[in-house]
Amino acid sequence: DFQSGNRCFRLFYLDTMIELDSVQEHIIRPLLQYVGKGSLREVVTVLEFSETELLIDAVNAIVEGNTVLQMEGEAKLYILGTELNVQ
Repeated sequence: DFQSGNRCFRLFYLDTMIELDSVQEHIIRPLLQYVGKGSLREVVTVLEFSETELLIDAVNAIVEGNTVLQMEGEAKLYILGTELNVQ
């Protein structure tokens, strides 16, 4: 959980399945500068971005290596592409 301005955010992910540097650089850092202007899609700088209101979709996304973002007071869950790149 973290707060930016008057907005609270919660991230859900499996730390062994994600690129942590990507989460910090493309999700957390931009959100900490988010002042409520513009859409969340414009703020978060990940290539894969989708929305759902279904918990099962969010759980499946987490298991696949994505990060799920929840904003306090919203029913939407944002699925953000942060899969670990295995080489």
